[in-house]
Amino acid sequence: MATQFEDRFMAMNVQAAAQFKTFQPTAMTFTKQSSCHVFCRRFFICILLAAVVILSSIVYAIYSYTSSLPDVCHSKECLRSAAAFKQNMDLNVDPCEDFYSYVCGNWADDHPRPERHGAYSWYDERQTRIYRNIRTQLEANSSRLDPKPVAQAKSMYKACLSEVNRERYGYTAVQRYLKEFDLPLTPTLLNHTKTSYRKYKYDWISSVAKIQRKLGLNVIVGFNIDQDHVDKNRNRLTLEYHYGPDELRFPAYEWSKLTAKTRNRRQAVRSSSEDTDESDDESADNEAGEDDEDEIDTSEMAESFARIIEAINPSIDTSEMDDKLKVLAERFAEFHQSLPKLVESEEEAKFEYYTVQELQNATDNHIKPKKPYPVWQRYLDVLFANQPDVKPSSDEQLQMTPENVEFLGKLIDVVSEKSPALIELYVWGTVTSFLVEHEFNDATLEEDCAQVVHN
Repeated sequence: MATQFEDRFMAMNVQAAAQFKTFQPTAMTFTKQSSCHVFCRRFFICILLAAVVILSSIVYAIYSYTSSLPDVCHSKECLRSAAAFKQNMDLNVDPCEDFYSYVCGNWADDHPRPERHGAYSWYDERQTRIYRNIRTQLEANSSRLDPKPVAQAKSMYKACLSEVNRERYGYTAVQRYLKEFDLPLTPTLLNHTKTSYRKYKYDWISSVAKIQRKLGLNVIVGFNIDQDHVDKNRNRLTLEYHYGPDELRFPAYEWSKLTAKTRNRRQAVRSSSEDTDESDDESADNEAGEDDEDEIDTSEMAESFARIIEAINPSIDTSEMDDKLKVLAERFAEFHQSLPKLVESEEEAKFEYYTVQELQNATDNHIKPKKPYPVWQRYLDVLFANQPDVKPSSDEQLQMTPENVEFLGKLIDVVSEKSPALIELYVWGTVTSFLVEHEFNDATLEEDCAQVVHN
């Protein structure tokens, strides 16, 4: 019995061993050739990965560099401007020694100064080109798609070219302006007697404020907006008065001829002032030029007044008013010569801040012992009547120089002594001359009209 059990156990062990042998892995043998093949394959994969990484880095670097570069304009206009800029440069000059000559040294050689220009610069050339472009745009017919300001500018340009229409309809607008400015069609001094003349009242402050608001013309007083000398990011209002007859183009007296004669004399003096011995002659000529500016030909001014009155009032015949017009011209010249002259200082302007009330107090202190003459708040109220949101508040400060404040005090001191009718004459003469003999009426060429419309 035991023998059978042992035989059976041995048979089971033999069977189990046989089954285990069938699942046992087969032994592998590696030759030298197969190991080299595996190494080459791994090395190739590493090289490929390194190449991919390097190529990706190069592509990323190129993309980052090109994206960081500023946009370069390659249009025809940009290339033309770049070529012109290169043409103006003088590459023979060391920029560290003379940067201006290096950048613009050749500009004067390629751009000679026109005879009718006292000076000529790059800005003048650009401005001329702008006027030509404006002329091209204005010559095009108006369309419904044009904005209202563009359509109005085109109409103004065509009216500028039509001298017949200017003479026929132009002066009717002057009458409307005079009524808006509270000015008569003819000066009060021309028709009123001495009794009525003394009782006459005229609010010149309101008139000059309306004139400035409508025409941008400074009469007696004016204003400007300048950059704040402390905070460059804001602007400040300043009250001023700079009388420049050549700027106003006042035709009642031929300022242009007189100014041109004086300017030519001064230019001749400057050109000969290289020798120190001629400095005395220069000062003498300058004084003579200043004396000429104060000399006003009242007879010529009277003739201009007659032309202006007839233009505004076609029904009035001035042929029998020679004596009255001569007196009118004399009174106008008297008022003009009594106004203080602004003395320009060579020192740098020192700006200060004043409220409107502080400026009024300074003016009243200057005209003492006369009564206070309120002018500045009244002027600003009328000036900004249509725009109350931008009118300076009581605590808002104006930017002015002490010299300008003193000059305005002198100006009000003189004006406060004049009769209302005389002040009206001065305002009337300045405004009517500006309107009747405006440079708009002198424009005859297309380019001149384009410049007038642009201004």
